[in-house]
Amino acid sequence: MENTPPISLLLIEDFPVTLEGLKACFAGQPDFVLAGCATTGAEGVSLAAGALPGLVILNMALPDMDGVEATRRVREASPGSRVLVFSGQAPDQGLFDALHAGASGFVPKQASMTELLNAARTVAAGKSYLHPTALDYVMSQLSAPDPEPPGDLLQALTEREADVLAGMVEGLNNSQIAKKLVVSPATVHTHINHILSKLGARSRTQAVVYALRHKPRTWSSPGRNGEQA
Repeated sequence: MENTPPISLLLIEDFPVTLEGLKACFAGQPDFVLAGCATTGAEGVSLAAGALPGLVILNMALPDMDGVEATRRVREASPGSRVLVFSGQAPDQGLFDALHAGASGFVPKQASMTELLNAARTVAAGKSYLHPTALDYVMSQLSAPDPEPPGDLLQALTEREADVLAGMVEGLNNSQIAKKLVVSPATVHTHINHILSKLGARSRTQAVVYALRHKPRTWSSPGRNGEQA
């Protein structure tokens, strides 16, 4: 351990109390050194580009972008950085999206300090880490049969959920949909979870395919009614 340099750590968390807790958790660990802290995704990406940290721990729901977009941008700015998603929400489709974006691990905010440190060391060592709650979710999704929902399920969507789904059909990511609808990325993330649940879909792609299959000609673009979230 004496000849191994400490792992440079970047924390991206918008809640001050949680951020202070994370700093305190890692302050007494000799194998970690704090490279910086950010309270927004954009600030975190900028710090990652400059500091090139070995490990980035980021909140899944940031004020300016969701954790999926933040993960993607951090990995683009600093390809050598490993990303551990730290979320206060129960595992959902966002977990798969974050992993596809380049995250190497997921740990809930309800986890113990020991679990968080174990996750951080595992991911920093080049391995993957899924907390048991996330692993249970992944296994349940992989074992679930592909749904064959009826074509009228689109009628169950609210106007705003339909707007978000229309953005997904256009190929927009969460941040782009949020900008178009003038809402936060976190709000878009919540709507997408509701859409997947109502359509019985297991992924964004499956929801988009369903939408195109059942409403290919009359699908309107986001913001058609000007409804606010």
